[in-house]
Amino acid sequence: MEIQKFKHYEQKPCKFIFRNGKQVFGVIWESNKQQNSAYYFTSNGEFQKIQEKSQPINGFPVNLEDVIHAELLY
Repeated sequence: MEIQKFKHYEQKPCKFIFRNGKQVFGVIWESNKQQNSAYYFTSNGEFQKIQEKSQPINGFPVNLEDVIHAELLY
């Protein structure tokens, strides 16, 4: 998925379908901790808990090129 198109879904609860056919529900966000920005995935519940506590978010690395479909859940 192109970065410009993905910005509509970033940090929002979604259903994501990956190139390998896997479907997941959760949140993907951009992290600028490194020189290059990177994208990460976690469940919606975990994302909300961590944001409320203002703690750094840990998640699974995601390559946006592997995301072929995104659908908002609300």
